[in-house]
Amino acid sequence: MKNTAQIDARIGGAYTITDERDGQVYTAIGEYLVIDRPRRLVFTFGMPQFSPDFDRLTVEIVPDGTGCIVTLIQEDLQSGYEKSTKRGWSKMFKQLAMVLGERG
Repeated sequence: MKNTAQIDARIGGAYTITDERDGQVYTAIGEYLVIDRPRRLVFTFGMPQFSPDFDRLTVEIVPDGTGCIVTLIQEDLQSGYEKSTKRGWSKMFKQLAMVLGERG
């Protein structure tokens, strides 16, 4: 299995992202609620293999000199997932910083 992403990037559009790690396949799904390029993105986020519930995420991007400040807000996070969620987002932002650092 390889990692895949299907994205319909419009308000009301859906996405599905699959990721295989250590032989385990993870699937995230959601819907785009607000797309205000390039400042704000709001979408739902769920991983049906763990819970039928969805979180609401807001990503805000504010210019800052030659770069920007990115703020991620996750609402409705289900109890018990706080540590793994924080660890996952931290890892993704570190990887993003590495990729952007290579370009800058």
